[in-house]
Amino acid sequence: MEYEFIEFEYLVDAIKALPGIGTKSARKIAFFLIKKDANFIKEFMHRISHARSVILTCTICGNWSKDTICDICASDLRETDKLCIIATVDDLMTIEACQAYHGLYHVLNGELSRSKNIEPEHLNLPTLIPRIHRQKIKEILIATNLTIEGELTANYIKILLKDVDVSIYRIALGMPVNSMIDYADGMTLKLAIENKNKIK
Repeated sequence: MEYEFIEFEYLVDAIKALPGIGTKSARKIAFFLIKKDANFIKEFMHRISHARSVILTCTICGNWSKDTICDICASDLRETDKLCIIATVDDLMTIEACQAYHGLYHVLNGELSRSKNIEPEHLNLPTLIPRIHRQKIKEILIATNLTIEGELTANYIKILLKDVDVSIYRIALGMPVNSMIDYADGMTLKLAIENKNKIK
């Protein structure tokens, strides 16, 4: 009979719910947490709870913020006629870290996916065209992932904006096919932005 400690397995299952964590990694993390003292666990849980309570969503772009408008949207130093469309806040942070883009962002909160039944109405798209007009955006950079879902989303946005007077670019050279933005190293992503392809 296989030995099983049910409370430990409950913890492993909870950790497995995190993205990119399989059973083996979840068990390692669970063992690590169980071995730590009570103060560590208390502080760890406090940081999760605190972050969850203070992080808001920017009402303009969808970025994370401590206020209703994020630091990027509120900044006077950004190129306000440029807008980068991305899938997640994680992608935004990755692009910011490579310091190759200085415009504004529009976070979709996902990508179109037939397999996951994610349709246009599930994404942050209704505010896109009004925002382009309101903020006088002249250039769009679509930086969704170079995957089937990312390309599907990019093509949908291109069609959505076909009658809008704006130049549209797609990240290109430097990013391999089927690659994810948040896994790209800084130099690769920098090249992908600098060598963007105009698609409209």
